[in-house]
Amino acid sequence: MEDTHQLSPESSPKASISLSHPVKPHRKITPPERKLQGLPPSPPASDERKRAPIVDELPQDIVDLKRKYEIGGEVSPLTSFPLSKEDYTRLRPKLEATFRRFDYEPRHERIIFRMPSRIHDIFAQFIQDAIFNALSELGHNNEDVRPFTTKIVKAATSDIFTFDNDDPVAKQRSPDAQFIHIGAQQPSVVVEVAASQDAKQLSKLAKGYIHDTWGDIKAVFCFALNKPDGSTISVWKPKYETEQGSDEPELTYEQVVQSQPFRTPDKNPINQDHKLVLDLHDFAPCQLCEGYSNLPISIPFTKLYDILDYAEEIEHSLVTGVRSNRQVKRRRVSSSSLESITEEDKKKWKDKDRVVKQKLAAEDGEYKGGHDGEPSAKRAQEARSCIQPSIVESDSDETVSG
Repeated sequence: MEDTHQLSPESSPKASISLSHPVKPHRKITPPERKLQGLPPSPPASDERKRAPIVDELPQDIVDLKRKYEIGGEVSPLTSFPLSKEDYTRLRPKLEATFRRFDYEPRHERIIFRMPSRIHDIFAQFIQDAIFNALSELGHNNEDVRPFTTKIVKAATSDIFTFDNDDPVAKQRSPDAQFIHIGAQQPSVVVEVAASQDAKQLSKLAKGYIHDTWGDIKAVFCFALNKPDGSTISVWKPKYETEQGSDEPELTYEQVVQSQPFRTPDKNPINQDHKLVLDLHDFAPCQLCEGYSNLPISIPFTKLYDILDYAEEIEHSLVTGVRSNRQVKRRRVSSSSLESITEEDKKKWKDKDRVVKQKLAAEDGEYKGGHDGEPSAKRAQEARSCIQPSIVESDSDETVSG
């Protein structure tokens, strides 16, 4: 069941929202044996592949969703379907070829397709750029942390894989934006954006990122756009608590920034004297932060407002904007034209393959002296075990080995 618990907003908002916490003595948490993070699930064993159906067709509900999206039908930004772990493992290549972004929860055997709006995507991209630019500026102005900031990269919507206990099937998440430090196994900062109809999922996603990565994700920035109470920013971070009688801290999470609005429901700026203050150490595991000061990075609420306003302006221009008035003719592209291009490419591939074969044959024609000084026999090309046969595409669209 989804967690619908809402934390109350701060009674007296501060002019600067800091994500910093009092530094506690570092206590190492030793999780149980963990599988290698960040990697997709392994393909099924050969005997399992033999038992799989010859034709792996996607479930009809998923096919219908894709068709509805392609014809411009109304589709929820988050749409989920039940899908067993066996089917997910078998169908994963086809799912990745059909859908740009999706999450999978093996524990609940559920797949969630992400089909965000254009405003959603543009806003997430601009937020990622704003944070990255602030990091770059910090490194430019502070030589001491420059080696650290230059290793923080934007990982965009790359999939994040985590494993739950002994489940061999990985949980998959496709965030709206993320930052990873070179040398880290997981991203340390994640950005999630939600429209009004799916904003309730933000807290659940944030907790999941922190929990599933054992706190490797150190900050989750959640943006809820155009809610009834306006557009807001909230931030979640790991929290470590030590129970009485135990020396080992327990990982939990907390909302360090409550839902703070930066734009009103009628699209006016609000809290424009506020700043979102980030910690430099949020962007890498603790080991990679050693020797670098934990300097603050601030993003003013005015910037958040401008980004959302700009994203909506771009969306509007794509509908009402101008197009080139150049008067030109164009021919209909026939299927035969496309086939001729394909045939031309095939010829190029064959010519290139022929040159390679001739070169190998010439090399095989050389004579090399034997141990007794007499020339040895010509080596047959077929005996060259170190050269794999080339694969070319024939005119009948079948593959043949050279």
